[in-house]
Amino acid sequence: MRSMIVIILLLGATTASAATITIDFNELAAVYPASTIDTKGYRFTAGSEGLGVGFNWGPGGTGAMAMSGDGNTMELIYGGTFSLESFDMRTFSGFNENIVITGFFESGGEISTSLTITGSYAPDYLFSDAWQDLASVQFDTTGVLYIDNIVTVANVVPVPAAAWLFGSALLGLVGLRRRKA
Repeated sequence: MRSMIVIILLLGATTASAATITIDFNELAAVYPASTIDTKGYRFTAGSEGLGVGFNWGPGGTGAMAMSGDGNTMELIYGGTFSLESFDMRTFSGFNENIVITGFFESGGEISTSLTITGSYAPDYLFSDAWQDLASVQFDTTGVLYIDNIVTVANVVPVPAAAWLFGSALLGLVGLRRRKA
């Protein structure tokens, strides 16, 4: 019976789970400029020109993040990998903007796409299945880009088997102590 419990704990410790997260920026206070923005487990870091969060920037007057220039990055705060599924974007005052989005894989290598947004609003840009197991994403833009409703799937880092075994050993010691008393 005990060996069965240990096996179950070990199997549970080696599997990772995934969580779908939508970053909509509505819960953040307006700030501009910002060097970093942390929300829902992700950190956005400004590149050459800066980041900001504001309201009435997104579709229907919602919150959105503004970015401009090269080298704006997105990554999980506590490590791990994620998949980039989709996001909404719009440009400043309807100007045409060029954007290059580059994903950096945890195992090395990268994937990239170039977009030109014509007009004001480009809802639901969908990424292919190749945008998985990313350590970070970089956004390079020729002007001001507003981004909202970023949908990601974060791969949760599993708790190591050693932690489970240590926890079960502590419980065993507590049980022995109670039995002696």
